[in-house]
Amino acid sequence: MEFVEYLDEVIRARTSHNRLIKAAGVGNGKLATYLNGEHVPDWRVVEHYILRPLTEGFTPAVRVEEVETLRRLHREACAVQAPRPPTHKDQIAFLEQDLAQAWRKRDEVQRRLDEALRQAATDRQHAAQLADVVTELRQQVESLTKEHLRLATDLASVKQEYGEVSRYKGRIIAEGQQKIAVLEQAMRDQHRTLDDLQQALDQHEQHKKILNEHTEYLRGEIALLHARLAEQRKLFMRLIVHLMNKPLGQILRRQIDDLERRLARQEKTIARLTRTNAHLAADLDRANAELDFLRAPLPATETAPLLVVDDFPEEEAS
Repeated sequence: MEFVEYLDEVIRARTSHNRLIKAAGVGNGKLATYLNGEHVPDWRVVEHYILRPLTEGFTPAVRVEEVETLRRLHREACAVQAPRPPTHKDQIAFLEQDLAQAWRKRDEVQRRLDEALRQAATDRQHAAQLADVVTELRQQVESLTKEHLRLATDLASVKQEYGEVSRYKGRIIAEGQQKIAVLEQAMRDQHRTLDDLQQALDQHEQHKKILNEHTEYLRGEIALLHARLAEQRKLFMRLIVHLMNKPLGQILRRQIDDLERRLARQEKTIARLTRTNAHLAADLDRANAELDFLRAPLPATETAPLLVVDDFPEEEAS
């Protein structure tokens, strides 16, 4: 089946040629040579003056399968007969459509960039809070370490004193055992406190992992924004080439220059966001180093074995 025959079937399944020409807002002579097969139209002409009015003004809407079939038959027809180029007025209309679509894409990119900047500011604040918490935990661990060493020294001193008074079985031995029990209980309390701090450090490490994942996500978003800005720049360059010698080119050129300046400001903003993410990564590295320091094992203290009362020698009679 040829292109013009299938195009006629698609049109007559929804309306007549005259109603289509009226809905497209053009004269009868503009589409007549295309509809009767005298000339092969440019594909942009088919989209703008045939498919768009059929989709917007008549039912049922043109299906995707029909559009794909039309595109395939159009390529085959172009291989036999060169398509008739669109008029100067049509080219300007198509370029205006492309420019409007580029502006819409630019607005979407700006919205995504603003959202990424706000999220980066939030993550930077979280990283600062995490650094404060890690500093406080480090101070607590240092204080508890000193207290643990002091208690270990006191315990060793008490045990030594307990060995020196081993010949006394009465009141002195009972008092020494009571001191040892108190100190051991204090050490157990300190160990429980250290376990709680270790759990807190694990939770902060998990939070740091989440921040790392979010940083990677922001880096991916920045790369995607760079790619889309590059695509838009290519599109603008093509528009500039088409509009260099057009009557409307000067006005559109000024608009494109203004858009170029805005895109340059967006690139500067992306670079600033990249530096912010680098600072955030450095803060996370410092927090990781501090967590590694806090996870270092505490120095072990040797404790002398406790003496059993029954092992003491009997006092000699005076």
